[in-house]
Amino acid sequence: MDIMYKKIKNFVLTLRGLPEEQKKSIFFTIIIISALIMGSFAIVLTKRNFSKISRSIKSIDFSDVNIEGPEFNSSAPDAGINLPNEDISSFTSEESGDIFQDKDLFKY
Repeated sequence: MDIMYKKIKNFVLTLRGLPEEQKKSIFFTIIIISALIMGSFAIVLTKRNFSKISRSIKSIDFSDVNIEGPEFNSSAPDAGINLPNEDISSFTSEESGDIFQDKDLFKY
């Protein structure tokens, strides 16, 4: 343990004695290598998680799912708008209760 401490101490002293340009290049090299290692781990873990998600989705049996229409609450207040089954561009502001004042807004 004591030998390892002396080696680390000598290495740090050697780094301190280097010129600023070499210190910066060593620092940025260490940062770039660390970022590449972390990025590769992130990519591997993301691929693994996506494969788990795709396996989970494939295992769902949608034939058991019974989807019915939405449930309407009959006690909900009436909005007061009764629109006829006509082309919306033919409405006048009187027919629509001043909702569709700009007829050009609904033209395609």
